[in-house]
Amino acid sequence: MTIISNTHRYIFLKTRKTAGTSIEKWLCGALQEGDKIATAPENLPLPVGFWDTSNEVSHFKVGERIVKQFCCHVLGRPIGTMLREHMRAAAVKDLVGEEAWGTYRKYCVERDPWDRMLSFWRWRQVREKVELEFDAFLDMIEQSPNSSLVRGYSNYLMYTIDGKLAVDRVLSFRDLHQDLQKMCDELGLPLSPETLPFQKAGHRTREDSAAGLTAAQVERISCLCQAEIDLFGWDFGKEYG
Repeated sequence: MTIISNTHRYIFLKTRKTAGTSIEKWLCGALQEGDKIATAPENLPLPVGFWDTSNEVSHFKVGERIVKQFCCHVLGRPIGTMLREHMRAAAVKDLVGEEAWGTYRKYCVERDPWDRMLSFWRWRQVREKVELEFDAFLDMIEQSPNSSLVRGYSNYLMYTIDGKLAVDRVLSFRDLHQDLQKMCDELGLPLSPETLPFQKAGHRTREDSAAGLTAAQVERISCLCQAEIDLFGWDFGKEYG
């Protein structure tokens, strides 16, 4: 999801494996025509206009897709047709311009990398219809980070620009309801975190706990996600010790 709400003057950047699909469904409850969004198909229909989204919202989906792709790739406008899920902060900034980027509140959600990596591993196995041991998954990230199975294992570039945090608030996945309430209070959103739906859940098993990772696995994930660990000051021992 990427949301640009002109109504409430905020930008929400969707990171991976942080309840993003559920949050975007929930935020749709406060969107209006003129707000912009790119979301997962399961969140349709949308309360925005035809040109406010790159999603297909009409009954003539093939024709709509062709028209919007032409507008996006040839005309470079309108903004709604150019939005995509999981856009990097720098790309969204270029799209909305300096004024909106500088004055709208910007949000995302992040999750500690050890827990998120386990969730990412389970989800990608389901999406790609493969079975892969966790250590083999880490091997693939280290050796072929741009392969379709592991691409996007880090959220770092979604909320940073040139190595610096580019959003106003990073919501904690662990304290999600509490932080969403703070976001509502800041923006005046007529929403309650208690109504947050659950989308794309159920891929993990009870055994998938970061506390059960081996020391070697913890170290490998720490090396792969060192940038975000440094940014947020995460420490595996404090999180799971």
